[in-house]
Amino acid sequence: MRETERSWKAFRYLMLDDRPREFQKPDLKYQVRELRKRLKAPAKGIAIQYYPDVSGVDINEVAIRGIRRIPPASMDGEELRDVIIWYQVISLAKATGEVTAFVSSDAGFWDGESVKAQIQQDIVNSTANIEVHKNIDSFIKANSPKQTQLTADLANRLVPASLFSDSVAPSFVANLKRATHSSLMYEIFGCYGGDIEILDVKPLASRLLDGTIYEISSAVSFVSATYEYESKAVLKLRPIAAGMVPLPGIGPLSSLLASPVQSPQSTPFGVLAQLGALAQPNSFLSGNPLWVSTQPETAPMKDSERVKEVTAVGRASVSARMVDGVVTEKAMEDFFLTKVEIESKEVHISEVIGPKGPWLRATSKEKPRPDWPK
Repeated sequence: MRETERSWKAFRYLMLDDRPREFQKPDLKYQVRELRKRLKAPAKGIAIQYYPDVSGVDINEVAIRGIRRIPPASMDGEELRDVIIWYQVISLAKATGEVTAFVSSDAGFWDGESVKAQIQQDIVNSTANIEVHKNIDSFIKANSPKQTQLTADLANRLVPASLFSDSVAPSFVANLKRATHSSLMYEIFGCYGGDIEILDVKPLASRLLDGTIYEISSAVSFVSATYEYESKAVLKLRPIAAGMVPLPGIGPLSSLLASPVQSPQSTPFGVLAQLGALAQPNSFLSGNPLWVSTQPETAPMKDSERVKEVTAVGRASVSARMVDGVVTEKAMEDFFLTKVEIESKEVHISEVIGPKGPWLRATSKEKPRPDWPK
């Protein structure tokens, strides 16, 4: 504790705070209570049962193990608490009649990476079903379900992409709608402002990207997979209100900012400030559409320019529970729109975490032509 305090005093001078904090010595009584609390409830869904019963522990046997240096007692005749705990484990395993996993890295139970012969003999003599593990990782590895890679043929037979269409479809529409509030609007319609309506979405294709089958038992299995879905969508830009027009001179932006501004006559400096912000990459912190007010006399877009057909691609993480090869439960865990194709270009969608929360970035590039050299 004192060494830590001395180190902290030296470290304080590296802090650019006017009043760097003094070292706060932890309250050990509080920390013990907190440790006890966490041991009783280490994680959500994990139930801890405290087992204080020592009636199955023969104090004479404990003493003999200490005197004769029998593991898990040490060669110095100590570590008798480990002996008591070991007898408790044996007693509990015999009482429940179930498989009992004992996790300990204490040297009294191990010869290198192998369980000591005496401990193995204790298990045999007790007729209890006890598994000894050196750490949590080895316990998880030994008890994790058998895994099999999900191939495209298995996926089509057991959990085809169409099985999740009812869940994917609304998420696809919602994610596409959200993406239109990014610079994707400019990539598609060449302007900012207004609202995009999704008129129609038709599935085109799907393919398996990755997947795993977990064998829970001889009859029950769990499938986790990632599918890529491709759909054709028809988008319509609702009539732009007076004063909102395309900005042909600004090119594609990496993000959007701000909310509607008033007319130039009422807030000229505000408009100039917003236009100037277009050249500041660090200003793009919001996922709200960018609206730039202009003269009401400017002609709006033509009706034919307000409807566009695009190809959208998204990825869905799905899962299913199967009993005897039949799906009994299914779920879509997550969905994210990854790409939108419009005419001769691809627009890749990615989520960025900014100071104001997550927002979408749309980055475009020309689609490769069939006649282009690879």
